[in-house]
Amino acid sequence: MSSTPTPLQPPRPPLPQPTSWSVGRYKVAPYKPDDEDPRGVLWVWEEPRRSETYVVSVDPTVGRPQWSREFRTEADQSTDNAAIEVFRAGRAGRPDAQVAEFAAPIDAVDIAPLVATIGHMYAGSQEDGQALLIGEMTGPGAITQRELYDKFEYHNLWQWTKWGTSVPQRTSQFWWYSSRSANKDLWIRGSHHIHNRRVEIRSPWLVEEMADIVADIWLLIGEARYGRHDDRVLSTLFNLWALHDWSVREDLEPLPRAEASNAPEWQRSACSYDDMLTEWNDKVAAILDSDD
Repeated sequence: MSSTPTPLQPPRPPLPQPTSWSVGRYKVAPYKPDDEDPRGVLWVWEEPRRSETYVVSVDPTVGRPQWSREFRTEADQSTDNAAIEVFRAGRAGRPDAQVAEFAAPIDAVDIAPLVATIGHMYAGSQEDGQALLIGEMTGPGAITQRELYDKFEYHNLWQWTKWGTSVPQRTSQFWWYSSRSANKDLWIRGSHHIHNRRVEIRSPWLVEEMADIVADIWLLIGEARYGRHDDRVLSTLFNLWALHDWSVREDLEPLPRAEASNAPEWQRSACSYDDMLTEWNDKVAAILDSDD
């Protein structure tokens, strides 16, 4: 079977190769990794543009205090990563796109300045110079949020919204509150968006995590197989939810446009059922005669 693409299915252009950066407190600098370990490096597929809209997301973790690439150990590989994802909102027919990623087994305190730096870097069209930021509040995320708000004065935080009623309600709380019901909706909505190719995933490490995710029929959320990670996936799902604000509106697919037709609109006429069948049979007969 030939693998040569047909004119109707042109080959996709190759994904842009990421550049690597080291990131510290409000400082980002080019960096060349010394091995194939992607952790502790800011991978950038698109540099920020002022005209675009970005969302930054973080999945904090307990991690290891003062972790760095210079002092890694073999045991680090089994430690959950704190994962930061940056996505650009699609517009004018373009899908959403992953533009940057950072993941490392850093604890909930040490990740805060990195999140703040990346959030300022990808402020885009936000007038306050801060990208919209979402993270998981449940667990160690409360510490990260407090650090960001108090120490780094990062205030552009996604508001938790109660949905499921006719009128969704904004609350005074920020970020994502995980629960069986909320994470089920997060998983279903994000998976639907990804499978319908409405977002361009560029990180091979995120793709690898997605391949490891299995559905947990008891918790109704996604989780990684034993010994694997799901931090990038969760951060991505938070990001897409905030990017489209699915709490307050449905992500409606465009309806097909009505095409002009000479067919009779039976619902607009006073035609009886018997008359409708007669007209329909006459129309079919005319079509068959024309084919002869």
